[in-house]
Amino acid sequence: LSPFLVTLNNAKDNENNTFYKVIINGDIITEIIVKSAPLFEPREFADLVVKSLGLRQSDVKVYDEAGVVVVLDKIRVTEAGVEGSGPLAQKVFDIYNDYVKKKKETLK
Repeated sequence: LSPFLVTLNNAKDNENNTFYKVIINGDIITEIIVKSAPLFEPREFADLVVKSLGLRQSDVKVYDEAGVVVVLDKIRVTEAGVEGSGPLAQKVFDIYNDYVKKKKETLK
C-alpha cells in the first residue's frame, strides 16, 4: 500500500497563520476534520441541471476533484459561480442561485 497524499487549501495552524496549500504525505494520517459541509456539491448540482433543463446526462460533465460542473462544454460552474454567456448560461445561473439559497437554508 502506497503512502497517502493529502492536500489542504487555505490551511491555518494553531497560531492562526494561513497557508495557501499544505501537502501531507505519510503512511498513516490519524485524523482529518471537516468543520462544515460544502455549500456546492458538483454531482448534486449536475443532477439538478439535467433535471431542470431536460438535458442528457452526457451533456453535463462533473469534475469532482476540481469542484467543477461543465454544461454543454460551454458553461462552467463552481462554488464561486457560473462562467459563460447567453440564455442557457442565464438559466444555469438562476438554477445556481436557487441551489445555493436552498443549501444555505439547510445548513443553518
